[in-house]
Amino acid sequence: MIDYIELRSFLQQGEDVYKEFKPKITGHTEEIGRAICAFANDFNWIGGGFLFVGVNNDGLPCNTVENYDEFQRRIADICRDSISPPLTPVIKRHSIDEKPVYEIKIVRSMDRPHRYKGACYIRVTSTTRRATLDEENQIRDSCLIPSFDHQPVEKSSPSDLDFKKFRDFLRDTRPQEIFDIDDDLINIAKNLDFASAYGDRILLKTGTILLFGSNPNKFFPHSKIQAIKFNGLSLSSPIASKQIIEGTLPELIIRTRQFIESYVATAGVFLPDQYDRIDYNEYPYWAIREAIANAVVHREYQQYGREIDIRIFDDRIEIISPGTLGGGLTVEDLGTGKRYIRNHLIADALRELKFIEKAGTGIYRLREEMIRNGSPEPVFKVDSNTFTVILPAHPYYSSQRFLEEANQEKGRANYSAARELYQESLNKNPKNYYALVGLGDMERDLGNQEIARELYKKAIDLDPSNPQAWLSYCILEEKRGNIEWARNMYREASKKVPKNSVISRSWAILEWRNRQYKEADRLFEQAIRGDPSDPITWYKRGQMNINSKIERIKRQGEEQLKKALSLAQNEYVESDIYFLLARAMPSLKYSAEEVKDAYEKSLSLNPYRGATHYFYGLFLKNIGENEKAEDHLNKAKRFGFIPRKRHKPLSSTNRKHN
Repeated sequence: MIDYIELRSFLQQGEDVYKEFKPKITGHTEEIGRAICAFANDFNWIGGGFLFVGVNNDGLPCNTVENYDEFQRRIADICRDSISPPLTPVIKRHSIDEKPVYEIKIVRSMDRPHRYKGACYIRVTSTTRRATLDEENQIRDSCLIPSFDHQPVEKSSPSDLDFKKFRDFLRDTRPQEIFDIDDDLINIAKNLDFASAYGDRILLKTGTILLFGSNPNKFFPHSKIQAIKFNGLSLSSPIASKQIIEGTLPELIIRTRQFIESYVATAGVFLPDQYDRIDYNEYPYWAIREAIANAVVHREYQQYGREIDIRIFDDRIEIISPGTLGGGLTVEDLGTGKRYIRNHLIADALRELKFIEKAGTGIYRLREEMIRNGSPEPVFKVDSNTFTVILPAHPYYSSQRFLEEANQEKGRANYSAARELYQESLNKNPKNYYALVGLGDMERDLGNQEIARELYKKAIDLDPSNPQAWLSYCILEEKRGNIEWARNMYREASKKVPKNSVISRSWAILEWRNRQYKEADRLFEQAIRGDPSDPITWYKRGQMNINSKIERIKRQGEEQLKKALSLAQNEYVESDIYFLLARAMPSLKYSAEEVKDAYEKSLSLNPYRGATHYFYGLFLKNIGENEKAEDHLNKAKRFGFIPRKRHKPLSSTNRKHN
């Protein structure tokens, strides 16, 4: 019987293969009789079904006027006089919103097939229909030939049962009274058909060992799952992780789910020009659970030598189980309510433990969960001896994984492979902003300027508030010598992404390179107001100013570099700052020891920089430390530093400076 607390939500789920609603018995006798007959025949092997009287089509109580005693009598008459062989359903009265609701529970009958007024009926989705001759024969055969998991295991004994697991199962699924009647677990196992007596021996059923055995692999070494995570899209891709999962069937489901979910990502995405975050799962967790449980329940355990295979690729999960669909089902039948249960004992137990859906709606809901998550629909494949469920990754994630691989290939200078991966990323998600920019940057660096420009434009149109495409576009035009165009782009970017310090800093560097020092300094100041803790802005501003021939500005540059040094967390940046300070110190009247200390600090942070060794060597020569100077000059050569030809410096009158 259904608990009262669960009844309201149970009814609100609507009619399905497992339950039917009628407002009253009067005027609906034929429909009620056929439904009771169909539930007892249990063609779908779901354990039977429920018929509720006093409920409308929406699952709401409708205040039936049926007298409960009279109602029970009329149902008993239908089951005795019109159904053959006769049935004895369990009837219970509920009250919802002070309105009576009558529950009729019909369990799978051991005397099936049953007929109502001479005709055999079955339940298909939420309807009751007359069975074909072939379907009636299937019902009859299911009573005569036990499924493989119902067959006793010849060499088993009660010692092969994990008593704790079996007791926990009973406590979760059976009333406490079962232990009051007989607390001997083996007797309970026999009474519930989990074990059989053969003379003086007790043999456990196949399903019992798989579900609650102390060591299922002792009898069924193929009852395990091989799970592999690949870094790529095919079986030839590198293996990131591999695990052989063993144990009872509930343990297989739980541990496999944990393995897969350890690789499943969840992220919050803010859509362009929107403040609402959308959370995407790479794969919906419920769909993963259902696909694993489905494989465990429906695989052919008599196929020795083959386990269930789980394969996690960058863009999909494949779950491959031994055995075809069976029962004449096709892929097109999946999710329609048609079912074939290969392992009845296992299915019933896992349904009671709520590992699988109780009404044959698992595949239907799996599809719904994938769609609700924004993922492509699952794919089902059947061949001569396997059934495969493929869960495609959410486009956002599969696109991101291709993007990551593309960036890696670009870093290796494998541009052809990178281009293909960027394109695959965009095929999965044409709105992948970072794939557009990444591909654009690569095409720009390869000299394909027009292609890069179009990609940047697409990215900007997609998300004008993201600075990355603007910055890349500006760099492109600057490299092409279109300085005024680049300025206009920076100006437009500042309007679309106001107060962005990186845009201001990059624009400042452009003006610095073009000797517009006053404008550059203004833009550096703007960048610092946007992010006063950014060491790079302080570093670049200081680098510009410390090279000035005006002492006041040179001193400002020194202070700005020291500020950058206090904020920097990168050893190479710190090394560069000490190098710049060391070169400027002589003109700022620092002592030789202070200059040497700055050079030494720079080299302690980056001992392989040839330029630092070279200029340190020149400085040491100037102060008469020739032997040490030669050592540093030789190191500069060893590290590949070639000094550029010195040009006559611009006079201060020719430089636009503040």
